Amino acid sequence: MPMVLTEEFEIIARDSARSIQVVEFAGTAGEVVTVRLVDGTVFGLSDVVESSYDPRSPLKVKAICRQFNVPTKFLVLDAVLATTPKKKKVYMNKIVQKAAEKQELKKERMKQDEEERLAALYKIEEEEAKKKFQRAAKQEELKKQQQMMKLDEGGEIGAKKEEIVESK
Repeated sequence: MPMVLTEEFEIIARDSARSIQVVEFAGTAGEVVTVRLVDGTVFGLSDVVESSYDPRSPLKVKAICRQFNVPTKFLVLDAVLATTPKKKKVYMNKIVQKAAEKQELKKERMKQDEEERLAALYKIEEEEAKKKFQRAAKQEELKKQQQMMKLDEGGEIGAKKEEIVESK
């Protein structure tokens, strides 16, 4: 992996900050700095020294990145934060604890009521669709009967009746 000096990195960050994808700090004190560019090129900083007064310290490099809006990652810190457990709620007061339990029960009841409501709504919609289909079938039957009556009046019932029965 190619290495550059901190001063050279500052020039790169100043001139083309948008071409830097991320700057990663590794090691216990962040002394291993890796720069990843947008085009996939990777290089490191060779002269990073952990010191509170040296301009080559990891925190100074982080300050340079922040100044030019370059994204940074502290890998060790991210790894530690990823393994920590989530914080649980601690109830010191019994009244508050009971209220929280009641809220959970209320949520469950509301969820169950909503499921029942949706099931009933689905059933009603299904029945309405069935009734609509039956009405349409009845209307179709009435139309055919009306056609038969008209034909019966005209005396042409024999020939036309066969055509209507065949169309069913």
